[in-house]
Amino acid sequence: VADFLQNGHDGPAGVQVADLLARALSETRRFDVVRIPSGTAGAVELGRLREPRNRPGWLVEGGVRGIRVMGSDSVGMQGLGFGRARGVNRLLRGTPGNLARGSSFAVDGWLRVHDANDGRMLGQRNFQGWTIGLHPNYWYGGGPVGQVLDASVLDERHGATRLVLDMLPLEGRIVSASAGHTAVVDVGSARTVTQGERFVVLPPEGGDPIAILRARR
Repeated sequence: VADFLQNGHDGPAGVQVADLLARALSETRRFDVVRIPSGTAGAVELGRLREPRNRPGWLVEGGVRGIRVMGSDSVGMQGLGFGRARGVNRLLRGTPGNLARGSSFAVDGWLRVHDANDGRMLGQRNFQGWTIGLHPNYWYGGGPVGQVLDASVLDERHGATRLVLDMLPLEGRIVSASAGHTAVVDVGSARTVTQGERFVVLPPEGGDPIAILRARR
């Protein structure tokens, strides 16, 4: 996972999203996750990780775009971007609580996944995250910027983690099977599977598919 760009440049929001994405992917227990910098330094590190080519690997890159402040009580706050969290805090600390409670934040971004061995692109998708209202006390600490960036990675339907997992093959092992065409498959973590997802069953030694299963639960 390389540092994400922030409005096309290096920045703390891009690093935060990439760090959180790397941690979320690692917690699935499907991958050995390595964080690398973007740009030339990242290309050098990726070259080192490619040797030897004895197992599959993928490069995840991406970027985050500007944060949008939304809500009927947010007049005059449109267009606030990264790097201005202090200004946002100063603006709202002296305002009535209903202003913060009536404000929501949204952020979107993009990501792409390449095969780390041959450079082939597996796909490119857009991810999203948003908040739904904020209590005034939440403006301290990580604040709304941190909250919406976390959502952009962890949202179960539109977050970056979900989209990366959707683009990568999910491998598992059949633990047991019955004559009723039902099998129990171990993929390391149930969080990585969605209901109805298709699994193609291959013999241990490789070869043509012998069955297709769909996740029931």
